[in-house]
Amino acid sequence: MFQIGEYVVHGNDGICEVKDITQLELPGGSSKRQYYLLVPQKEKNGRIYSPVESNKVQTRKVITKQEADTLIREIPAIQAAWVENEKLRENVYKEAIKSCDLRELVKIIKTHIHTNTHMHTHTHTHRHTKAHSCIYLYHVTIQCSLPFPILKVRKM
Repeated sequence: MFQIGEYVVHGNDGICEVKDITQLELPGGSSKRQYYLLVPQKEKNGRIYSPVESNKVQTRKVITKQEADTLIREIPAIQAAWVENEKLRENVYKEAIKSCDLRELVKIIKTHIHTNTHMHTHTHTHRHTKAHSCIYLYHVTIQCSLPFPILKVRKM
């Protein structure tokens, strides 16, 4: 269980601060459930109520600077996540995003970069949208762990 004041990565919402842990009784619900009240750092006026016991959206702690440094050192050795079959590839991307595993996200980012580097024409497909989600998750996850803006990181 996360504590009030902790920073977490919540699904595709990015980094959020846990502002409260409260019980809510929602219409149609039989009992009160515990919820995190999360405030997204990209939208300070936003509010997200996320069930404490939930499998739908992954929520995890923000990595430390040391963990970010280790991950950055490992990036050259992490292989791209290319899957020939488009349907299977989509499932691999979905699972990687859902898992919030940064090494899995790096695989997809590398695949996306490799694909775009070798394509003469770029069509915006569902696959590219998922890759962009991975890139965004990766950026917001390590941003607060590094002493410089992520936009200064040019090449992996």
